[in-house]
Amino acid sequence: MSSLQPRFCACSECPQCGPQPQHHEGRAKVWKGPNAAQRDLYKTAHEQVQHNMPILKPHMSFRDYANAAWDIPGKYNARRYYLSVHGSGMTGEYPYLYHHGDFPDAGYDGEILPGMTLCVESVIGAEAGEGAKLEQQVLITETDVELLSEFPFEAALMA
Repeated sequence: MSSLQPRFCACSECPQCGPQPQHHEGRAKVWKGPNAAQRDLYKTAHEQVQHNMPILKPHMSFRDYANAAWDIPGKYNARRYYLSVHGSGMTGEYPYLYHHGDFPDAGYDGEILPGMTLCVESVIGAEAGEGAKLEQQVLITETDVELLSEFPFEAALMA
């Protein structure tokens, strides 16, 4: 059994029913793995996170980060998460690092400092349908970025 099965409902009547497809009283179908569209969303979200993690540098300005960050393809822009990096805490915490296109209206300058724990985030989805959300936590050190997240990416969605 795939580790993904509890996270997807495969019933045709309910596109977002959550982790318990059996609530449809026998109408749920057996999930046979991710389809091509789900793999594409996941791989695109993965690409964004993998691009943005290594560009983070100690003492980099928020503006320089926004200029170097991965640009979300237009078809996913409407459902993007408003931040590509945020601080770690109970909710999105300081600092808020905005996408390049949002920086002129919403961004502010600041500095990425050693000791910050940041969440590098991606939400990829078209205006209608499913989406993928990935997030990795990193620690900014005096010289580099250290990955703190240990959970692996889903191999079935990377294929």
